[in-house]
Amino acid sequence: MKDDMKLMRVGTVIVCLLVCSLAPFEASVRLDESSEQEVGKIVGAILDAYDARVAHAQVRIESRKFKWEGESDEAGEFTVEVPAGSYRIYVNANGFRRFESAVVKVKPNLSEVVNIHLEVLTIIDTVTIKPKKKKP
Repeated sequence: MKDDMKLMRVGTVIVCLLVCSLAPFEASVRLDESSEQEVGKIVGAILDAYDARVAHAQVRIESRKFKWEGESDEAGEFTVEVPAGSYRIYVNANGFRRFESAVVKVKPNLSEVVNIHLEVLTIIDTVTIKPKKKKP
């Protein structure tokens, strides 16, 4: 009988240890599930001054914790899924000035539409013409 009581106590202690050790694990799982990052989208088009689409422009979207690099498609468009937050968009395309956006705020489960108009890059070359010296 005494041996049975000892076994019961040991069994109770083991059960208690198991339950107590699982409780923090369950709490951390719940915390992880509730802290999943909510996402939104940045949807945009790269356009020139006449609203023509700029295909294959280099696009970079970044925040303090997120960075994406890619390019616009054949129609000059891009779509990027990002964690909710504040971002800047950088665009480079041949023949255009480099573009940097103001802060774009993305809310969870929403798409932020950004149409980017690029300025034509003007190149100014200076040609110096020197007259030939006349021979005396």
